[in-house]
Amino acid sequence: MSIRSWPFIFLIIARLFCVRANAGEFDFRDLERLVEGQQVSSLEEILEKLPREMRSRFNLIANSRSTRQFADRTNPRVTLANSDGTLVLAFNGKKGSTGYGQLEVVRFDQESKQFEFKLIDFVGGKGSINHKPETCFACHRGRPIWNTYPFWAGMFGESHHSVGAGELADVTRFVEAANSDPLYRHLVFEDDVLKQLHDNNATMGDRLASLNYERIFLELKAHPHWHQVSDLMGTILLDRKLYYGSGALTSVDSYLERISALGVHVDRAHFDTKLATIYAQLEKYDKFVFTSVLYPETSRNTVGTSQAVVTALLELITDSYGLPGPREWTITFKRDSYALVNSMYGLLDLGRYFPRPYCRSLLD
Repeated sequence: MSIRSWPFIFLIIARLFCVRANAGEFDFRDLERLVEGQQVSSLEEILEKLPREMRSRFNLIANSRSTRQFADRTNPRVTLANSDGTLVLAFNGKKGSTGYGQLEVVRFDQESKQFEFKLIDFVGGKGSINHKPETCFACHRGRPIWNTYPFWAGMFGESHHSVGAGELADVTRFVEAANSDPLYRHLVFEDDVLKQLHDNNATMGDRLASLNYERIFLELKAHPHWHQVSDLMGTILLDRKLYYGSGALTSVDSYLERISALGVHVDRAHFDTKLATIYAQLEKYDKFVFTSVLYPETSRNTVGTSQAVVTALLELITDSYGLPGPREWTITFKRDSYALVNSMYGLLDLGRYFPRPYCRSLLD
């Protein structure tokens, strides 16, 4: 057996393992059975039946952009997720408020690689599922909304590296009041709730970003020019020199030559203009992202990676070939923010979906 075939074998094993590992995951089909089988007659009964692990993976949103769910610091909106992020649920706890008693659902379909939005309501003690609620599309437009690491504005645990003024007191009061609330009491609190919230906020971002990259990859692969650009895009995405420190800019000219070889007219001036635009947008919308994430020429690269250089190179390609590009990839509320950083690897996570050249003929 050739050594070159081992990566392909490992990929097959990994995928088989993932199927087995997720076999017992609580997913939308389980939720659908509860509602359509009339096993539940209220949101409270749904929460009672969720796995304990899922009820511990909660996020508290005190200031929500949702027009369907009320939220404030006393009655935060709650999101819950299964372990791989393929099912996210949202509800609020203020009786009589907008959306109270309803359950919003985001489901990631593993076959189509698309996010689906649903709404579960209860009327007369019977649950019903709206599989295509029109109100979700205006904001979501086919993807979840989540801020980038390390700052989640409007949430409890909003900064991964600090505690906001009064935040500990607000969280303490919420936990105490939750014990007697018909909905919030089903949440599973750890001893250090703020740490739990920080970790849950980061984990949710990682899971949703990773699933969003699966969606993006399928859209790219379906494009007529995929085979012309896939090798170079994958190489750019996986070149760690482009992410870290001053070395991020040293390889740019060689990549510009390779892009030009595709028949795309680009030079260093094109790249510099594109990079300046990306920096400006990141600073405008993502002021709390570390300086090292934005500027590869700085020395503060202990946390995060620079996405800007990689993003600029990729967008030169996607713009020229009419592919969906980085401006369309973010899961933040601001769609043109280029905010692609999560707490782990950012765009490197997208790169892992690009097969190596010697596996390409087997996987396409």
